[in-house]
Amino acid sequence: MYEARILKKLIDDDIVEVNALLIKHRKALKISANDILVLSTLSRQEVKKNYIYSSKLVMEKTGLSQNDFFQSIEKLDNQGYVKITPGTNPKTGKQVEYYSLDSLYERITDIYLEQIKKENEEKSGSLQEKIVNLYFDTFERPIAPNEGEIIMRWIQEGQFTYEDIKNAMMDALKVGKYSLRYIDSKLIKSKLASKENKEYTDTSKIIDELSEKWKK
Repeated sequence: MYEARILKKLIDDDIVEVNALLIKHRKALKISANDILVLSTLSRQEVKKNYIYSSKLVMEKTGLSQNDFFQSIEKLDNQGYVKITPGTNPKTGKQVEYYSLDSLYERITDIYLEQIKKENEEKSGSLQEKIVNLYFDTFERPIAPNEGEIIMRWIQEGQFTYEDIKNAMMDALKVGKYSLRYIDSKLIKSKLASKENKEYTDTSKIIDELSEKWKK
């Protein structure tokens, strides 16, 4: 997952503190204080590019008892947050175990993506209701059933602000046009005109700057 790789990079660069993430999302991750100790210890080791797993070394760094430590490791392994696989140390040729926290970072990323999706849905629902109410207050009539998709497109594409929509409705009211399709066409024309005006202004600015340079 691309987002999880970004999170891992931020942790590796010491921009994001993994311990804070674990504490913040401990309920969603379903982890205990002991689990946080183990995961944060492994993460600090990972930042140092040490991917070899040593239960003795990690246990000593966490300060947990042998029983508590292995209970935590077993739980984290079952949850998929810590993946331990056998391998060979390229420097010594000895059989060792390597660990990975990739699944943990993916789960944390999923939690944030779920939160963002929920916030966007709430925001979208709130804005939709606001626009529907605005239409009713302006024209004193409900939106036609087949025009609801127009509002959803405005929200999803995000091309128009609430003020843009409000102004377009006021203009439509002045000429006695109550259709959302008419309002939609006005918004699109206004956006295109604004874009063309900006391009013209930018081009004029460049020409003026070049003219000044040529004079010199």
